[in-house]
Amino acid sequence: MDGDFICYKWEGEPSLLNQRVCRLKDYSKKVKAEFIYYVINKHLELIHKATPFVTVKHLSIKKIKEIRFFLPPLEQQEKIVKVLDLSSNLIKKQKELLEKYDLILKSKFIEMFGDPISNPMEWEVARFEEIMILQRGYDLPINSRSTGSIEIYGSNGVLDYHNEYKVEGGGVITGRSGTLGKVHYTLKEYWPLNTTLFSKDLKGNNIIYLAFFLEMFKVERFSQGAGVPTLNRNLVHKEKTYKIPFEHQNKFASIVKKTEDIKENENKKLKQLEKLHNVLMQKAFKGEILL
Repeated sequence: MDGDFICYKWEGEPSLLNQRVCRLKDYSKKVKAEFIYYVINKHLELIHKATPFVTVKHLSIKKIKEIRFFLPPLEQQEKIVKVLDLSSNLIKKQKELLEKYDLILKSKFIEMFGDPISNPMEWEVARFEEIMILQRGYDLPINSRSTGSIEIYGSNGVLDYHNEYKVEGGGVITGRSGTLGKVHYTLKEYWPLNTTLFSKDLKGNNIIYLAFFLEMFKVERFSQGAGVPTLNRNLVHKEKTYKIPFEHQNKFASIVKKTEDIKENENKKLKQLEKLHNVLMQKAFKGEILL
């Protein structure tokens, strides 16, 4: 009910729900649960886009109850679900392929450098702050943003665009508050929000290498706070790790770039599949698909 508004199919063991989620149950005999799963997600996406927020978006039960949609006969619902299941599975397999490329790169990093926490290959030892300096990002309320092409980074990655930047020359970004552990990088100018930590000083190191290094270093280990976890960069800066020669960093970055080129083509295929899926949903929920 907070953050992203998404309906999931629960396929795990019996579990307890907290106050941030709700369960759909007691379906009418005229409704197939899987059909509701597809139709409600489309409406939740629209509600999410239209919901204002300061820090986190909130979804009310009232909003869910207000959702209206075309309800075809049960037999038609079953046919629609089969079609959407097919396109959903194609999307799922494409995403799994992309995840495999990410795993390959992480494995290559460990193969070349080892774990940056334990340093099993006995590289030169240095403090984290000798590798890079992290700094808190900058506040930028929605009503202060202007149309532009500069990427605005939150703890989950790019979430908007602006016409001004705070950091030039690219850098590495990770979550400071809320979502921790995810790492992003860019080679362009950008604006890191105050929910992030960004690389204020790269110490001359390769940006792509640093992005993987930061993820493998698991900075989320240094989070504090019982409610919303917050990353303490001062603790991170004093930690010991290894110092990798620049030529080795650049060699790894070259491997990443080649892999990213392949991923870009696979991402295009994913977007085409998602576009097809959305078209099928729109037509199905308007009663325009007769199966």
